[in-house]
Amino acid sequence: MTIISHNETLVNTFVTSRTQLHLKIVTTVNEFLTWLDEELNKRSWSGSELARRGGISHAAVSMVRNGQRGVTEGFCTAVAKAFGEPPERVFRLAGLLPPLPASVEAIKGLDGEESEIIRVWRGLPEADKEYLLRLVRMLDEAVKKDREEEEGQSGGRGRR
Repeated sequence: MTIISHNETLVNTFVTSRTQLHLKIVTTVNEFLTWLDEELNKRSWSGSELARRGGISHAAVSMVRNGQRGVTEGFCTAVAKAFGEPPERVFRLAGLLPPLPASVEAIKGLDGEESEIIRVWRGLPEADKEYLLRLVRMLDEAVKKDREEEEGQSGGRGRR
């Protein structure tokens, strides 16, 4: 009896773990589909437009959006291409890659423009990164100089 009871406990634990995993996957897929719909709405795109820009069939887009087909690597790659997003981000949203570590999660507080700057930066060759950094430093110096001049003209009452 003890062996059966132990085996029943193992089976129940396995079924519970499997059910929890299934629920987590379903939740992730639902969150991904919600994100996908929000992105389409932001752009005023239809599923057909997503398919065209991503290089996949409208049927594939429709089946994924309706839950008739699972979210695959190929689908995520097409979505990333269409939206101009890094594929890694789309894969993570779809649950195909694990979440980022907490230290990287802290960067998620960036606004859209900051995130875009980082995305563009990561895609540049090293020589272009050096050039862009020089430009940013020159711009920063010019802005600081302008602020100092404004403050000097307003007797230190300029914006800070």
